[in-house]
Amino acid sequence: MKLFQQLFAFSLALLFSACSITKNISNQPPYNQLIGKKFVIKEDMYIFKDDDASLYTIAPQDSGINNLPRFIDPKYIGRHIHSLTVITIVPKGSVFSIIKVIDAIGFETSFTEVLIAFDNVPSIKNGIVTSEILNWKNYPYTKIWGDPPIFEAKLVEPLQSDGVWWK
Repeated sequence: MKLFQQLFAFSLALLFSACSITKNISNQPPYNQLIGKKFVIKEDMYIFKDDDASLYTIAPQDSGINNLPRFIDPKYIGRHIHSLTVITIVPKGSVFSIIKVIDAIGFETSFTEVLIAFDNVPSIKNGIVTSEILNWKNYPYTKIWGDPPIFEAKLVEPLQSDGVWWK
């Protein structure tokens, strides 16, 4: 009986360690202020998909992500490199909108993620993860949006024609 209890406890621990909860918090303040806001990227960036992830990710050149080519080059589009696939290159000047904000809570990590969609890139079903371009000094985004900016200022800026909502 003692062996059964130990196996049961181990199984539960293993099950819980693999679980995470994802919650859409787009309608909650202050995140609801972001939905639909537009931004412009200031340099070419990769959109890639990791084999272990369900969403696509955007990353700038020289991001330091393992297996992602260091410099932006069209020859990598469509290539599977170890654990990730380069989907496309989004050119400098491309405009994106914020479509969703999610909260992911696991047993070891918890984070808030902003999902985006580009005006000039074929639609990707659930949005593109922005963790590589977020301004983590403003995490978890409890201040007024954009003060300091939610995205790294050297990589992304608000679309001027969208109004001065960020200050």
